[in-house]
Amino acid sequence: MVNVTTSDILTEERVRRVMEEEQMERLVWNQMFETIPMDAEANDTVQIPEDKGLMGEPGRVTEGSEFPREEEEYDKTPITVEKHGFEVALADESTMYSVFDQVARQTEKAARRMSEYLNRLAFEEIEANLHPNSPVSATSGNFDFEVATSGRKELFDSLFEPTMMVVNTAAEKELLNSDAYRTASDLGDTITQSAEIVDGRFAGMDVVVDNSGLLGDSSTPEGIVADPSEYGYEVVAEDVSTDDYRDQSRQSQIYQIWTIRGYKAIDPEAAIKITE
Repeated sequence: MVNVTTSDILTEERVRRVMEEEQMERLVWNQMFETIPMDAEANDTVQIPEDKGLMGEPGRVTEGSEFPREEEEYDKTPITVEKHGFEVALADESTMYSVFDQVARQTEKAARRMSEYLNRLAFEEIEANLHPNSPVSATSGNFDFEVATSGRKELFDSLFEPTMMVVNTAAEKELLNSDAYRTASDLGDTITQSAEIVDGRFAGMDVVVDNSGLLGDSSTPEGIVADPSEYGYEVVAEDVSTDDYRDQSRQSQIYQIWTIRGYKAIDPEAAIKITE
């Protein structure tokens, strides 16, 4: 949690810092996308080259003959960015009557809401674009090492490199209590409970726990195994920013929190859902 203390001066810069720190803590699903900054001079749509993967085969080159030539072909996928945001009104009375802690909590709550909103935007794109064999389940009926490796196999068979696994809290509980996980932990594997991937690994993949409630429910273990380098793009024209202005009629300082971005799954087969 980000803390705003009574010693802080509430400025646009401070609000921006709270926003950045909340993003680091709460954004999970955007990690499945490669981030591309959008040219400030561009319009609201960027064309992303999509590799078809149609390469020629090497062949024998006889004396004096030409080398076999084959050029990769690319389609272009349009990704449209949109503006997202809202306003927070801080009344003069909040600081006038020494209720700064209340203002601080309101600012932090606004930052969390923005981060949760962006997390949901990324998840909605993912949920609608998954491997056609989703969901994969284990023959044991448990959410364990077998189901994780089954998801990995599906992606490997589709010529991807699964390096990331996002799980909900029910799946985290199953993993932490599985014999395979405890054995792996003795060898140095651990699991992380934040959005930052530090040393959380399971079945050779980085693991992130999502507690937003977007993936399944609190009693049904679910996860998504993915190759983030191939799955899709997050195009950012303007990162989360803040502006402020004075509304004298309301005797309030208004803070606008906004961003311009878009998410696009380029190859849905690079992500597959797993469940018990």
